[in-house]
Amino acid sequence: MDGVERIEQRTDTMTHWVTKVGGVTKEFEAEITEQIPDERVAWTTLGGDVKHAGVVTFHRLDENKTKVMLQLTTTRTASRRTSATSSAWSSAGSPAT
Repeated sequence: MDGVERIEQRTDTMTHWVTKVGGVTKEFEAEITEQIPDERVAWTTLGGDVKHAGVVTFHRLDENKTKVMLQLTTTRTASRRTSATSSAWSSAGSPAT
């Protein structure tokens, strides 16, 4: 994802994110709400001024291709909410990271 500097998995269900958008760096915690290995990962942020939730799904097309789909909902303020859906193709046989 554009703007994501790194994501560190701290426990089985907790992650720490570092993002940089428009020259502004933000750090926040997120909870993994669902995880199915090689299929799906969903998360939501916890506290702070960065609010978003997302899900990434991996769809094996054949031995050499995986379709990666991202759904992301971001709330910047109470009155401004954006959603995005994206997909990418991986030439590897397993989900791209």
